[in-house]
Amino acid sequence: MTYLHLKRLFVALSLTAAFTALLSASARREEPPENVTPQVVVMRTVRTEPPQQTTRLLTGGTAYREGERGEMTLMGDSPYLKTVDAESLLIAPYDFTFEQDGPAVLIVHTHTTEAYTPCDGWQYEPSGDYRTLDKSQSIVRVGAAIADQLAARGIEALHDTNVYDRPSFSQAYNTALPQIQKTLAEHPSVRIVLDVHRDAYAVGGEQQAYLTELDGEPSAQILLVVGDGGNYDYDGWRQNLKWNLKVYAAANRAAPNLVRTLRLDHARYNQHLMPGSMLVEVGSAGNTLPQALCAARAFADALADVIDGLKTDY
Repeated sequence: MTYLHLKRLFVALSLTAAFTALLSASARREEPPENVTPQVVVMRTVRTEPPQQTTRLLTGGTAYREGERGEMTLMGDSPYLKTVDAESLLIAPYDFTFEQDGPAVLIVHTHTTEAYTPCDGWQYEPSGDYRTLDKSQSIVRVGAAIADQLAARGIEALHDTNVYDRPSFSQAYNTALPQIQKTLAEHPSVRIVLDVHRDAYAVGGEQQAYLTELDGEPSAQILLVVGDGGNYDYDGWRQNLKWNLKVYAAANRAAPNLVRTLRLDHARYNQHLMPGSMLVEVGSAGNTLPQALCAARAFADALADVIDGLKTDY
């Protein structure tokens, strides 16, 4: 194959990847609401046994050093991407504390049926391409792992396991919105809302995996997504970006390469509800569920470090 052929092939693959990423981002845009009332199933996860021994990885709790922003990457389609001062946001003080008794974290899954590539011992009945209603094999299982690890660290979490992406995937954010609002009103102690997803990235029709290694174990990588409000009037997105940047830095201190990047999108993703909102993409459809669970536990540990630091420093 000549150099010219290779160059043309490289350009074609790059355009395919970019188009796939654009479709993935577009799939999460909000649409006008439909009248859908989900069944309410919100579970509380609390510590029932002594916490696991965890090495303190954040010296000084919530302190961040200047220049740490240089170790992080930002991407996305937000018009603010080129002007946002991520370095200042990273080292700025927090906007909230964790002083109230009760659950501190709410975990939801707007795209509840998202699943991974099946592997030995981790099979499921599909409800679509890389989707299943089996919550023990879907993204819901990843949320449960995050909740369990937070509980092991003494941080109570609520886990909303409602199915929001059926019958309409495009309406999922609007379908989930009323229940998230209700849960937050009932539990004013919640400071963090984690919307846990998995990404999808295909090359030549084949789903790709985002992989790293944690303590010798294959692990999925994580993508953090922040919306700038999109077509809605919402200035609080900068507070969400600040929080996400801090967790990004903490996660990669504790587990290098766990978070691969942060994406700032021209969308809302229901993040107007809480200045500690996070959309967390744990791996991709090409990963396996065990790889995603490995990443989920490491991410929860890093999140617990940040929350513990807030309780100590503020």
